[in-house]
Amino acid sequence: MERSRLNVEKSEVEVRGGLCVAEHPLAAKAGAEILQDGGNAVDAAVACAFAVGVVEPMMSGIGGGGAMLVHLAEARRNVAIDFLPRAPMAATADMYRLAPGKAPLNLFGWPAVEDDANVVGHRAAMVPGAVAGLCLAHEWHGRLPLPRVLEPAIGL
Repeated sequence: MERSRLNVEKSEVEVRGGLCVAEHPLAAKAGAEILQDGGNAVDAAVACAFAVGVVEPMMSGIGGGGAMLVHLAEARRNVAIDFLPRAPMAATADMYRLAPGKAPLNLFGWPAVEDDANVVGHRAAMVPGAVAGLCLAHEWHGRLPLPRVLEPAIGL
């Protein structure tokens, strides 16, 4: 019987003037290719993120969300872009009544919710933000055209 193995190491791909790191080597290669083609760090991050959605869809992808912190060297400031999933518009606070104790796994120290309604079942559904957020980050801070940045993921 074949067994899968969790890889907790990152793969890196270096190109002249840059480096891209991802858990999957093809995702790292996608970002490095964009750097090599004249893209900036945001172009490479977006290319890498979309490639991860192809080669490791169980870890990331269009159904998820995230956040990006961009350092703008010339302006000497940082910009945070939040594209975490959002609750549906029809969701209300009373759908998620707090329960005694901490949330399952207690990863963030959050309080528990009755019946784990925010984790299990139809009330756990969220509106994904990954595609919109990555495209927004690229629109605001990318250098190459978006179709070029998406080419590595499309190729995969």
